[in-house]
Amino acid sequence: MTKTAQAHKDRMDAIHANAQAIVATGKCPTCGSGLRRNNSMTGWWQCEQYGAEGFRARPNAPSCSWQDFTEWGRNRVPLHTPWDAAIVAAFGTRSAGGRFPRL
Repeated sequence: MTKTAQAHKDRMDAIHANAQAIVATGKCPTCGSGLRRNNSMTGWWQCEQYGAEGFRARPNAPSCSWQDFTEWGRNRVPLHTPWDAAIVAAFGTRSAGGRFPRL
């Protein structure tokens, strides 16, 4: 494994550990609402107030944008392309716990 790939793995492991600690509390760190798992992707967790009114636990309450990932997906792409290396060099990671860099 290259130094860049190892650094990326270490950073993602730290991000996932932080997300796992948040999920263990069962409460959104932003608004205090409950959390729900989004089964569209492995390890994806969201505040229950995330999304449009029809998707929120309490439609009349304010929305919240918190979401994070607690694990690597089974379909993750290894860090091996020049594009991956450029993103890691610029942003420190390909994704920061679900918060994707804007290019």
